[in-house]
Amino acid sequence: MGPQKIASDELLTNKDKAVRTLVAAALSESATPEAVDPLIKLLNDSDSEVVKAAAAGLGRAGDPRGAAPLFALLQKTPSMRQSVLDAIGRSTSAPGVAQLLESTDSLDLKRSLLGILRDGHDPRVANTFAKYAADADADIKETSALALAELGDARAVPALLELVKSEDRTTSLNALDALALVAKPEVADALLPLLKDNPGKKASIMKAIGKSGSKSAGAALAKELDGDDREAASFALADLKYEPAYKIQLALLKRPKDVDFSKPSVPTEEIVRNREIAIRSLGRYGNPAVVPQLMTLIEDQTDSAKLRMTAGAVAGVLADEEALTSIVAKAKNSALDEATRTYYVQGLWQTKVQAGSKLTELLQPSIPAEIRRSAALALGYSADPANDQLLFDLLRNPEVKREAAFAVLLGGTPASAQELYRQVNSDRELREILQDFLMADDIDFFNLVTAQNFESGEIFRRLDVARTLKNGEGEITFSFPWQQVVARLKSGWNGPGGLAPREVRAKLYEALRGPDEARRKLTAEALGAMGEMGLLLASRDEAGPGQQEAREIILRMNRSKAQ
Repeated sequence: MGPQKIASDELLTNKDKAVRTLVAAALSESATPEAVDPLIKLLNDSDSEVVKAAAAGLGRAGDPRGAAPLFALLQKTPSMRQSVLDAIGRSTSAPGVAQLLESTDSLDLKRSLLGILRDGHDPRVANTFAKYAADADADIKETSALALAELGDARAVPALLELVKSEDRTTSLNALDALALVAKPEVADALLPLLKDNPGKKASIMKAIGKSGSKSAGAALAKELDGDDREAASFALADLKYEPAYKIQLALLKRPKDVDFSKPSVPTEEIVRNREIAIRSLGRYGNPAVVPQLMTLIEDQTDSAKLRMTAGAVAGVLADEEALTSIVAKAKNSALDEATRTYYVQGLWQTKVQAGSKLTELLQPSIPAEIRRSAALALGYSADPANDQLLFDLLRNPEVKREAAFAVLLGGTPASAQELYRQVNSDRELREILQDFLMADDIDFFNLVTAQNFESGEIFRRLDVARTLKNGEGEITFSFPWQQVVARLKSGWNGPGGLAPREVRAKLYEALRGPDEARRKLTAEALGAMGEMGLLLASRDEAGPGQQEAREIILRMNRSKAQ
């Protein structure tokens, strides 16, 4: 019949409830802009089933015109609370929800609307969170302070410092984690006195202090290097770039004289652990001057295999152009034993230097598999168009296609993505290997999310390849790469140079509003998969590039949720 006939007054006001219910359901299913006004009229129907269908339809339409009528319904009919709130969350962008928040005196409703705002991650309502972070209600105060910190707004600090002292452990730890997102030097002054009497929270306290940038907290934290929370203290001191602690960690690199660590043993276990912490903390200092000492450790065959591998990873992260050239030369040197060569390449894929052009020789079948894998990861992360044909060709080579698949997953082209789909479809072993590595909790091979990954376009290549595998051809699809990259973007990455979730969202929103149409569509789909309805609604309300892409994904999300 079409929306016009269905939305005629004759049907909207039909005396038969079954007819009106069917009309509401049909308009709800349509969820087009033309259906919005008729659905608003049906919110005043005398039958609750009709009203419920109309409210759901307004949520699915994702149209801002539905906000005020839905809120009026919420106040008039509390029994429909959850379904109406859900519709508001799917149709009303953050500023509109903030207006609704200001218009109610209901404490319970304020809490619910603040929850919608918090989950929306829209920086336009930071002032609203700042206002309610001083609220007398404990739940409202906590929600607002945590949301403000998630937006990177330091106005959350006073409320968070109060919440840290809460008797509820979860509340206190959440506040400490949030402080690490917005900490400033005065935060360290407030938290240092808490170290003594809060052993169960000490690690979280030190983490927040480390992020504060305080110039005076280092000496107090250094006293914790001999305690049970040595790792947290070491990393916090590294984040503060505290020079005296740097020298302490540097001294631990050297293997104690006349002690063989090559075979694990109980007497050396604690020493190895402390040295591993030292290596990782030196990586956080970010000083490439330590790379030569790390290389000495890597080549020491009487040292711990675990420490040699860790040293290789950190050396790769810290390497400048000169150090990287030396590391790659070591990896290619067949005179070195295979284990040493393998340790050298552990961090090549995390290096800040574009390493792609230096690594193509390491993808030959004659090179040990683990060396090939690290080289492939580095090539993938480099997202260098100069390597596109090479990766496509290697993907067809049975001897190295596993490593090539790793590289394509991270930085492939549409053509290599299609070839990877065919390979995964026909090779069960390859499919299972990729899935195991992608989903592993203890391996960061596919987890890097840095500013460099965005600037090079690697993130968008990674998403595009994953989408190709997810969409597949016909009924055969492989969704695990898409699930992994979406989960990683949602949580950010806390490794060297990693972006916090807030920073990832900002980068994605920038791409959504950018000039590249294909990238806008891809980014909108990714934001939808991440559940970032708030950012999509923000883009929908702003004219220009990204508006239509956001509308399409919102409609798709709302239809999917309703089904």
